[in-house]
Amino acid sequence: NRKYSVGDTTSCGIVFYVDPRIDSLNPCWSRYLICTFTDQDPGIYWYNGTYLTTNATTDGLFNKANADHIISVQGDSLYAAIVCARYLPADSSCKGWYLPSREELKLMYTNLAAKNMGGFANEGYWSSLERRKNKAWIVDFFDGRRISVDKANKYHIRAVREFIVR
Repeated sequence: NRKYSVGDTTSCGIVFYVDPRIDSLNPCWSRYLICTFTDQDPGIYWYNGTYLTTNATTDGLFNKANADHIISVQGDSLYAAIVCARYLPADSSCKGWYLPSREELKLMYTNLAAKNMGGFANEGYWSSLERRKNKAWIVDFFDGRRISVDKANKYHIRAVREFIVR
């Protein structure tokens, strides 16, 4: 019994994934992944200005922990993960934003951008997935390719969050 479908908008953002699993403890709940209506930055670094190994190496859905791990290692300066985490939309109930995983970006590309939905740029978007000390992954929203690039490059960011409807 789902309230939203991929491409629908909520007061917080655009639905790009509907979790097909039903929670046996909460069978009336629906869980979604949503992205913000616009990019948080058209060109920002992945790193804080120093190459550090963050061990942000998990890639999956509902993966806020990976992005939070980047922040715990890199601190409080301005870079991709912290800008997403600090995002404050007009609807103040919309909290818990984070830099998406590579898998989440791939779904945003496939389910929204490739269908001309969401207002994405035809350029690269940072993921929270680190490859090694000086490299992290982007998803190119021109064609959906996953590419490992230097953390000192500037790419777009679009924050995501879990959205639960009870």
